[in-house]
Amino acid sequence: MESSHLGMSAHKNIINFSQYQQEPLVDVCERFQEMLCRYPHHDFPKGFLIQILYNNISTLNQTSIDVAYEGMIRKSPLAKHTPL
Repeated sequence: MESSHLGMSAHKNIINFSQYQQEPLVDVCERFQEMLCRYPHHDFPKGFLIQILYNNISTLNQTSIDVAYEGMIRKSPLAKHTPL
């Protein structure tokens, strides 16, 4: 029962991840990676993790990523089914 609770807690923490106000993108990514290391058995696909991170950063950072990756994150099949 406890491992199930820990798994649900991990999923909740990952899904609810968000950028702090004025937090630099590099720090956001580092903090997200550290959180994923705390929950190595989260079982989320890599594409879903990318969408979680992307959806929960500032619009300015999303725009920077869109420019750098030519909108590939927004164009991904997962993005079509995940509210932005």
